[in-house]
Amino acid sequence: MNEKIEALKSSFDSELKKIANMVDLEALRVNYLGRKGKVTDALKGMGSLTDEQKKTVGRETNELKTAITVALRKSWKRSRHRNCSAKSTPCPNLTSPCRRT
Repeated sequence: MNEKIEALKSSFDSELKKIANMVDLEALRVNYLGRKGKVTDALKGMGSLTDEQKKTVGRETNELKTAITVALRKSWKRSRHRNCSAKSTPCPNLTSPCRRT
């Protein structure tokens, strides 16, 4: 099971390097972390494991999910910053209240 988690991590890293835009980034997120994603499929085999193995595999899988989430956030921020800096106008602050005109 550990080999499967390592293989998922390496395949995610290689696919993340190929991402060109935000749409591809979201598709990658869904492909790995979605309900029918690769990480979820990896967890389906846990039913046949012993309790001790379940603890180990569960911890490793949670670490993988965290690593994928952090990498996606970093890539999203880089991509967003790159898109905003390419424009002549600054990106809008989406957290500020809306002004009516």
